[in-house]
Amino acid sequence: MNPQNIQIDFAANRLSVDGHTYFSASSRAILRSSFFLGFFAAATKDPQFRHPRFVMLDTIEDKGMEAARSHNFQHQILRVSDEAKVEHQIIYATAMIAPDLDDPRFTVGKPSNLASPTLDIRP
Repeated sequence: MNPQNIQIDFAANRLSVDGHTYFSASSRAILRSSFFLGFFAAATKDPQFRHPRFVMLDTIEDKGMEAARSHNFQHQILRVSDEAKVEHQIIYATAMIAPDLDDPRFTVGKPSNLASPTLDIRP
C-alpha cells in the first residue's frame, strides 16, 4: 500500500518492492506501466535526459485490472502531464476510462466496442 523501497535490477530482469519480488498479474501490469510513466516524467523535468517526451501506454488493463485501480492510474498519468513544463504527448488506451476524464480535452475519437468497432469494415 505504501512502498518504502523499490529496486530495479536490469541485469537480472528483477524488480522488488519492499523486498518482495512476486506480484499478481495486474500488479505487474501497473508496475510495468509505472516504470514507463516514470521514465517519461523524468524526461519532462530534465533537459539532459535523453528520452522522448512521449509515452504510449496500452497494456495497463491487462491481467484482470479492476476499474478503480485503472482510474487511479489514469489520474496519475494526468498528474504527471499537468506537472510537465515542456511540450509532451501521452497516448493511453483504456477500456475503462475514469468518468471524469471522459472529456474531449483528454480523448480522441469515439469509444470502441463490439457494437461499434474502431475499424468499421463492411462487406
